[in-house]
Amino acid sequence: MTRESLPAGRAGLPRPGLPSEPMDLDAVRGLLPGFFDQSEVAIAVKAPDGRYLFANRAYGRYVQAAQESIAGRGDRDLMPAERFAAADEAERAALRLGRSVSRDERFVVDGQTVSFVSTRFPILDECRRVAGIGVLAMDLTEQARDHAEAQTALRATERANTRLRTAVETLEQIAGTDRLTRAWNRRRFDEVVESEIHRSVRHGRPLSVLMLDIDHFKRVNDEHGHQVGDRVLVAVARRVREVMRKSDSLTRWGGEEFLVMAPDSGLAEARVLAERIRERVASCPVDGDVRVTVSIGAAVYAAGESAGEWIHRADRAMYEAKRAGRDRVELDRSGSADDEPARADGSFVQLAWRDAFHSGNELIDTQHRALFQVSNELLDAVLSGRPQQEVSAIVARLLADVVRHFRDEERVLVATSYAGLVEHAREHALLAAKGTELAKQYAEGTLSVGSLFQFLVYDMVALHMLGADRKYYPWVSAHVGGTSPRADAGEPAHSSSG
Repeated sequence: MTRESLPAGRAGLPRPGLPSEPMDLDAVRGLLPGFFDQSEVAIAVKAPDGRYLFANRAYGRYVQAAQESIAGRGDRDLMPAERFAAADEAERAALRLGRSVSRDERFVVDGQTVSFVSTRFPILDECRRVAGIGVLAMDLTEQARDHAEAQTALRATERANTRLRTAVETLEQIAGTDRLTRAWNRRRFDEVVESEIHRSVRHGRPLSVLMLDIDHFKRVNDEHGHQVGDRVLVAVARRVREVMRKSDSLTRWGGEEFLVMAPDSGLAEARVLAERIRERVASCPVDGDVRVTVSIGAAVYAAGESAGEWIHRADRAMYEAKRAGRDRVELDRSGSADDEPARADGSFVQLAWRDAFHSGNELIDTQHRALFQVSNELLDAVLSGRPQQEVSAIVARLLADVVRHFRDEERVLVATSYAGLVEHAREHALLAAKGTELAKQYAEGTLSVGSLFQFLVYDMVALHMLGADRKYYPWVSAHVGGTSPRADAGEPAHSSSG
């Protein structure tokens, strides 16, 4: 299993294999009251990208900076070039070796030579993954520098290392994260679910939950061992994250059960998401040859019911999927009679345009609304099971409209001298290229319609318009009175009649 490299922080070059989520060091301080600031040993904890998250009073003396100014900065900001290079080399060695690395340091402060013995070490979780970087330094300027005292200093740093590791492990439990899969645990879910329900009811927006269970998981453990079973759990969690939206959440519900909560999703959207998860898990083996499938039940929250009743309905639908043969999706409709309102043309729930989506430019807003219309036409085609040829025709129309819109939008941004034009145009090019390639794969029968729909409608249309595009809204609004280019023929992008 490989892990992606993170971008470099200000403190140095990229460090491969490090997770992106920093620790909450205020919680660590609460776990070890008085340990940090009362210690004469300089103590600091850094995020995986090299930024300091915490430094005690003694550490300010080590880097010759005020304690309150250290957090958020890196060694490059705090040390002369020569000291930074040596410290960065020691830190890289500690990460590469997976253990502490100590070194003697001598440098001049106010004309006086000072001596420290410093230790840098990775803070690891139980899966041997780096969760942070610890630094300890002991001021030996006034001490005899014999071998015995050097050994004492090293033993002190190792003891501090052990205490910090224990604090991190405890912090992970407090933070509400399952330590194996990095999904939420049930405690974290319980803290969030009521607020999501309240938001759903208050704004009249649907809220769905998916209950996933790995099929025949006991057989995996029996035939391949529990270590492979653990890798299956990690892989399934990773594949769910690959297809769910940023607004969705993943919770490890039980041994081999996971729960996905999807705001602003009715049964139609929940079914698309569930099918994408099912397809992704089934198509990707673990350890080269271990294939697993999942059974999924989906339910939409019904006003007035408890969170437990809602989840029970999803759980019941999941067991229906098991009884029906596994590797399938079942929907609970008992609480969602109004979730998919029928229309004369037989279509399903639509993507709704809201006033908040207006950019302030007439051309852009007209084209955005038209893209929503074609996306809704594609949504109906996908969910009603229309033939591949018909779906491909709508996809081609949507892609053509998107490309035209990208071109016209860039002209508007040029006319208003938008500062982020180059980056925005680059994202346009990447989205258009990927959309074209996925449409080709779908036409050739090598890509599922769910995967194609997710990218075109959610990633390309909805997420891009409501994410990257919103960055320029204030800029365009400020230039409403100026000259904005029109489309080539003076007409907006295609507007669907459906």
